[in-house]
Amino acid sequence: MKTSGYIYATILAGLFLFINSHIVGAQTCTFSGTPWTLTVSAADVADAGTDVTPTYTSAANQSVFDLYYDLLTEWTNNYTWSVQVRMSIVDWPGGVTLAVRRTGAGSNYFRPGQIQNGQSFITLGGTNQPFFNGRRGRVDVPIEYRISNVSVTIPAKSYSTTVIYTITTSI
Repeated sequence: MKTSGYIYATILAGLFLFINSHIVGAQTCTFSGTPWTLTVSAADVADAGTDVTPTYTSAANQSVFDLYYDLLTEWTNNYTWSVQVRMSIVDWPGGVTLAVRRTGAGSNYFRPGQIQNGQSFITLGGTNQPFFNGRRGRVDVPIEYRISNVSVTIPAKSYSTTVIYTITTSI
C-alpha cells in the first residue's frame, strides 16, 4: 500500500514539474489583424467640383490586442500594464491624420482584471503617447483606426505608415 502511495506522489510531483516547466515565466503580448488598405478614388467624390470624403474609418476590430502571462503569474500576481502608441512617419502626406482607439474591453484571460482609457480617438504622431492601461490579462481587445483630412489636393500616390505599440508591465 505504501508503494502505490509513493508512486502516486512521484507521478504528481513529475506532473507538476512538467506543467510548471511549460506554463511558468512566459508573457504573451500580441497585436494581430490584417493591414488596413484604404483606396481613395473618383467614386469618393460626391459631385463635380467637390472634395472627397475627408474621413475614413477601419473595421471596429481591425487589430486585436492580447496581453497575458503564464497561469502561475496570472494566479499569484495583480500586475498592471500600459500601452503607448505612435506612428512611423516616413511617407505620410502633410495634414492627413491617423487616429486610433479601442472599441471594446475584450475579455479576462484567467482571473478578473480591468482595462481603462483609450475609448476616444487619439491622433498619432511620431512620439509615444498613452493609449490604454489595465490590470491582469486581457484578450481580444478590438482596435479601430481613422484617417482624416483626406483631400483631392493631396498628390495621388501610395502612402503608408506603421503604428507602433509599446507595452510596459509591472509585476
